[in-house]
Amino acid sequence: MSKKWKIALIAIIVVALLSLCACQNGGLSAYEIAVNNGFEGTEQQWLESLKGADGINGSNGLNGADGQSITIADLRELYEQEVQENGYTGTFYQFLQDELGLTIDLTIDDSDIIEQCLLSAVSVKAYNSSSTSGSAGAGIIYKLNKEAGYAIIVTNYHVVYDGSVDDGVYDTIKAYLYGGECESQAIATTYVGGSMNYDLAVLKVENSDVLKNSYARQVTLSDGGSQVGEKAIAIGNPQAEGLSATSGIVSVESEHISISAVDNSGTISMRVMRIDTAINSGNSGGGLFNAYGQLIGIVNAKYNSTSIDNVGYAIPIGVVKNVVDNVLDSSDGKVRKLVFNFDVTAQDSVLAYDAITDEYYIKETCVVSKVSAGGLADGILQVGDVIDTISINGVEKTVNRIYDVADLMLTVRLGDQVQLTVLRGESPVDLDVDVSSLEQLTVIK
Repeated sequence: MSKKWKIALIAIIVVALLSLCACQNGGLSAYEIAVNNGFEGTEQQWLESLKGADGINGSNGLNGADGQSITIADLRELYEQEVQENGYTGTFYQFLQDELGLTIDLTIDDSDIIEQCLLSAVSVKAYNSSSTSGSAGAGIIYKLNKEAGYAIIVTNYHVVYDGSVDDGVYDTIKAYLYGGECESQAIATTYVGGSMNYDLAVLKVENSDVLKNSYARQVTLSDGGSQVGEKAIAIGNPQAEGLSATSGIVSVESEHISISAVDNSGTISMRVMRIDTAINSGNSGGGLFNAYGQLIGIVNAKYNSTSIDNVGYAIPIGVVKNVVDNVLDSSDGKVRKLVFNFDVTAQDSVLAYDAITDEYYIKETCVVSKVSAGGLADGILQVGDVIDTISINGVEKTVNRIYDVADLMLTVRLGDQVQLTVLRGESPVDLDVDVSSLEQLTVIK
């Protein structure tokens, strides 16, 4: 099988798998495209070639080449190879069209996507057994094992917070699946941990018969950041009347807002994405999804003003994942991160373009503006240093935005080796930290 034919086969299967609408140039059939890309044989032989080598379907449920599951990553890899080896200069989608003869229409029926989002959502009720009052919101199913009746649910911290008790959390927290929002279908949950400053709480479900016999799905996480103009579908529990959906777009992909701490201890600065999706009381903790049904954030706030319409906020998926995984890796449910004790500011920013992902992104010059005495950076970093990269256990990440430093530090665990590299003029300076003690990681309230 020629390389181009393999590419064409992968593309056809992936396009079908992603529910994208593929229109062949010139009205060609899939078989004719295969022939044009190097397949030799009859149409029947082509159909047979779609089956796995062992006659077994791929794990995605389709008859894949060699019985393997095909992903969009396969196409990305082929695109990058074409760029590096043959100097191809077009975008990823241009590559699909130029090399495979496919035109990709990204229009998707929202109702199908929303239906899948609803299956990975829950409504949440929290209260104390000694009181009839409480809180209501929503959440998403972060992890799921239906056979065991096990799930990890993520919601907002302020949904489960109760300042009248010692541990600050309601003693009874129940989750309800879509279509089963009655007390006979209530799912008991246990509070695992969370953070008031990140406004995220993690709940656990064990041995639930309701889950075992449900159509519930584990949420699909977006693997990247969001772009301005991207579809933003909110699944929530407005007015505690049950799960519902609203739709809009991402207005600002990242900004900081100041909100009052739920325990009235002061003001919290929080990084969020701004959306124009309709958000109402009860949407808190609910998922924010893109056009493909992937989770891009957790809704947590809205702007209330008679002069402002449709300004809502959600915690970005990168922060959600880092905080939730941090809690799950913790023995006590607390969020911990490595803190260098320096301030960073964006000296300037430019709009950059990534040809591989066919996306524009903001690139900031991240400059050290203050180094606190006694901190990890004291005596090593200086005001004016430009932060370049951060490596955790040898895996290097480029710092493009000032929030990258704080976000990456949430992924540090006991035993990790961390290296922060800054540029002082033209010279690199490294700050190395071996996390050998849990005390080196700061608990984030």
